Amino acid sequence: MSLVEMSDASRLFWLAGVVFVLVVAIQGVMSLTFLVKRQRLQSRLSQEQLRLLEQQVTLTARLHQTQTDMKHFFWSGLRKFRIVKKQSEGRDLVSFYLKPEDDRALPVFFPGQFLTFQVWPNKGGKSVTRCYSLSSSPQDLDHYRITIKRIVAGANGEPGLVSNFFFDTLAEGDTVDVRAPSGHFYFNETRSGPVVLIGGGVGVTPVFSMLTALATAASPRETWFFYGVKNGAEHLWKDPLTALASAREHIRLHVCYSQPEASDRKGIDYQHAGHVDIERLKRLLPANNYDFFVCGPADMMNTLIPDLIQWGVPEGRIHSETFNPKSSRQMLGDTASKKAVRFLRSGKSVTWPDDGQTLLALAETQQIPMDSGCRVGHCGACKTVLKQGEVFYQQQPSKPPEPGTVLACVAIPKTDLEVDA
Repeated sequence: MSLVEMSDASRLFWLAGVVFVLVVAIQGVMSLTFLVKRQRLQSRLSQEQLRLLEQQVTLTARLHQTQTDMKHFFWSGLRKFRIVKKQSEGRDLVSFYLKPEDDRALPVFFPGQFLTFQVWPNKGGKSVTRCYSLSSSPQDLDHYRITIKRIVAGANGEPGLVSNFFFDTLAEGDTVDVRAPSGHFYFNETRSGPVVLIGGGVGVTPVFSMLTALATAASPRETWFFYGVKNGAEHLWKDPLTALASAREHIRLHVCYSQPEASDRKGIDYQHAGHVDIERLKRLLPANNYDFFVCGPADMMNTLIPDLIQWGVPEGRIHSETFNPKSSRQMLGDTASKKAVRFLRSGKSVTWPDDGQTLLALAETQQIPMDSGCRVGHCGACKTVLKQGEVFYQQQPSKPPEPGTVLACVAIPKTDLEVDA
């Protein structure tokens, strides 16, 4: 029977059946399409999870290999290095390229670590110890590089003894005595998540090393790089920094000049006039859930670190290192009271003036001789026997001293003290 020959009721019933079949067919196609899409999505997610897992395994293996290499090529004590290149980097800034005198392989270092130097700046005088951050990339395996700023006048008004020795006396071909890379301020390549790197003045050297590692990492991480410097004459690695940022979408560069000169071009040489401070970070960063790596002078650190904590950044996500620290009163709590300090060999007894100055600074005010080096708790040159009493540290040293000793450059009296000095 044809459709024409059917009764009206039959035609309606037939059409309803056709519509029902079409609806079921369409739903079936849609369900099948959805299943295919879901399977593809799950496949992509599985592939992405597998890729991330493979990257994590690769990074972990790389870290293990790095640690193995460091142990294999690590050296104890002093090792002679030859200055193979001495390069001016700007006003009172010079980089020194170093290769081992014995031509043996170098251990891989973690970006942010430093080298410890023992030098004799005064002929016939005592040796002096100083620490300088590695400014080279951890991938440069045939040499180390440090970058030094000449200290024209230090906190005591006198020129920097060791920096001027490096500038004026040491030349290409000369050798220096160096301890192996060390330091707790470094970037861990196996971790994930966004990063903020902040360098002030010559404090940019360790965070620049971190940036080179982030720029070549297998898994790109959102990276903000803030660099505060006086002006273009002291702007380290302007071209390499610009090239790194412009070639990689995950790196954002912000350079701040506090005292720009007439020849400095805003928007080209630098992005912001002023300092790297918390207000600038709040304006530019979309949130505060970053790992912050900060290195700079004491003035910057003494304000920026507390401001980051007040902003809500957990202390465990703030990694910092300072240099050329100034004596400044700390938040001492119930320890803020005068303490008696006896220097046994010198036969002097003095009262700690409760102004935040360290044991080393107190000794210097009394003309009491005490060895020192980095003055930030890294090199161990100021290690002194503690006969009696307790101290706490203005900032944690890289390696805690042995029981019965104290690092005078960062130690503050907690009780009355007796020290062998």
